[in-house]
Amino acid sequence: MSGPDPQPLEYRNGQQELRPFAGRVLQSIGGAAIGFIAVSFLVFVWGIVNLDLRAYPGPPASPPPPLPFKWKGPLVLSIGVLSVLGLFAYAMYRQNRFRWFAAGILLGIGLTALGEGLCFGFTYGR
Repeated sequence: MSGPDPQPLEYRNGQQELRPFAGRVLQSIGGAAIGFIAVSFLVFVWGIVNLDLRAYPGPPASPPPPLPFKWKGPLVLSIGVLSVLGLFAYAMYRQNRFRWFAAGILLGIGLTALGEGLCFGFTYGR
């Protein structure tokens, strides 16, 4: 019971595979850095817009009432920045050469947003 002859294996040199892999890793790291910078910038903007720098005389006096939370401006900026970055990642994904760059952008946005959300939750979510 012998079947047809098996197809011969096509052995390739490992050096041929190393160069494309290194390029993909660098693309994804670069994209992740862009995503990290974008989300960190947005968190900075949200914090600065809602920062209360009023003078507080001290413990004998009662503290001033809190300022209202400003969310409309930072939300519009966040939607704009993340939309532009998402469209940029989609355009890069459509080009086969830069797919790993697009994946890195989305990965950087997701991981940084997760980290910022956990930090916010542990700080104010109690």
